[in-house]
Amino acid sequence: MEHVLEANRRNFLGGTAAALGVFGIGSRTLATGQTPSNQFSIRTFGARGDGVSDDTKAVQAAVLAAKGYPIHFPEGKYRLSAIVGKSIQLVGDGAHKTIIELLTGGTDSLLRTDELQIEGIGFSDRGRSLMDHRASPDVYLFECKSAFRAENCVFLTDRSVLLQTPLNNAKWTIVKNCVVERVNTPLTDEEDRINVFTCQVGVPFVHFDNLLANALVARSVINATYQDTAGMTSNTVSATVENCHFDYIHNSDGNREVKVVFLQGYSGHVANNKFTDCFGRHIDLLGSFHRGSAGLVRRPNEAVGNDVRYSHKRRNAQGSSNDEAGSIYCRYADVIISQNRLDFSNLRLSSAGYNAIAVRHGYESATIKRNIVIGAKAHAIAADISDAVDTDNCALAIIANQLNSVRSTRLPISIANNSKTKMFSSVEIRDNLIDYAPASTGIVFESGPERISPFAVKNAHIEDNRNQAFASLDEVSFNGFPFSLDAPNIEVKIRISLRDQRGRWPRTAIEEVIKRSISYKCKSVIMVPLPGSHP
Repeated sequence: MEHVLEANRRNFLGGTAAALGVFGIGSRTLATGQTPSNQFSIRTFGARGDGVSDDTKAVQAAVLAAKGYPIHFPEGKYRLSAIVGKSIQLVGDGAHKTIIELLTGGTDSLLRTDELQIEGIGFSDRGRSLMDHRASPDVYLFECKSAFRAENCVFLTDRSVLLQTPLNNAKWTIVKNCVVERVNTPLTDEEDRINVFTCQVGVPFVHFDNLLANALVARSVINATYQDTAGMTSNTVSATVENCHFDYIHNSDGNREVKVVFLQGYSGHVANNKFTDCFGRHIDLLGSFHRGSAGLVRRPNEAVGNDVRYSHKRRNAQGSSNDEAGSIYCRYADVIISQNRLDFSNLRLSSAGYNAIAVRHGYESATIKRNIVIGAKAHAIAADISDAVDTDNCALAIIANQLNSVRSTRLPISIANNSKTKMFSSVEIRDNLIDYAPASTGIVFESGPERISPFAVKNAHIEDNRNQAFASLDEVSFNGFPFSLDAPNIEVKIRISLRDQRGRWPRTAIEEVIKRSISYKCKSVIMVPLPGSHP
């Protein structure tokens, strides 16, 4: 299973490296070291950049004359109203030297265009004095369609930064070495519905690198959705978020949902990011599957090397969090979740629903490997399948993770089959180090109450999972049995529910369970009737 995902990963990363050429990035971008004399100068068109004058007419004239070629803004503060154009490229002398400030209030965006490229500029909308987001939540600094690139920029704004609503020839979204901060501390409930960067429906290449998002009240920082169209392949639809720092991303109401990074429909690669005091889902990967000429297509996703932690100094206003799974959450996609460190030891929220890592229905392979989870308040790792997607070939591997769940009332590893008829094709759980004090059983297999068959797993291999709190191999509890089980040196507890036509399994099914359990390779099997069961 892992070698298949690794091949997909190589193809994905190779496609990302080639994407600059594929989508025409840089066709009119300045080469490194190009001098201002090779650019259109905004001063030529009469812009003053003195922080007092209205430079809107000069900038609009320059945009029309440049026709997409770079316009240089020397050091200064340029005050503008809304600027429109088909293709706009602005280059400054540095984000703290060249400042462009939105002059007017209202809902107009600062720049509205098909293609927008900005570099070395600081942007500001002067804060809430011009805008009440409760009345107008969908306001942006920039609106564009085909392409957006921002490098070495600072966005000091109480708005969303970007709304990209693609045309049929959508190209890319690239954000590198940028900072987003608020001008003012948000009013209660004012900005809960804001997506800071929004890529809607059809941007095939999304790349965020070294973004700092600091102290934002928002629904999400990066929100990108791709909808399949003819002619696109899994290798040309990619989204990467890497080397970014998300600091204190939260909402003002604990019942509202926060997804710091939300990618839907892409081959997603979320790696080496730092999340500090972010309240909600940190990484949400919603995959894409569609039936094309080659059959069912699934795009691989991965979350690798990310760091999640909390400090004592912050908590969200209500002291609660969204109760849905999980801190790293993936569904409808094959996925690798590896080498992440999630530390909840300083998390003081009241919710017990904060699963650390969760994968749900729609995947054919999921590998959760070499992660460190500290102080999980709910399950450290939760995985399930359901009837949501028509597949009966789900392979799950949970390998060499370190799971400290001493603060939790839920077992560290939970495997759930919520489908009426489908089974996991294989489940491998091995070499995990578990620190779980309430009980010596740290791994549980569950079945939904409407399941027709007692068998939830075709083949299960469980080996060398140690419960550090009990200095012993970890025990396993089943409610939904494996068809075959290879669990050397482990005590297996099977919870039996005897069902009749009113909802309990018939006696013949229980006899099949007992017959199969005799062939299990394990230290011992203990059968325990569930409460309410009848012989």
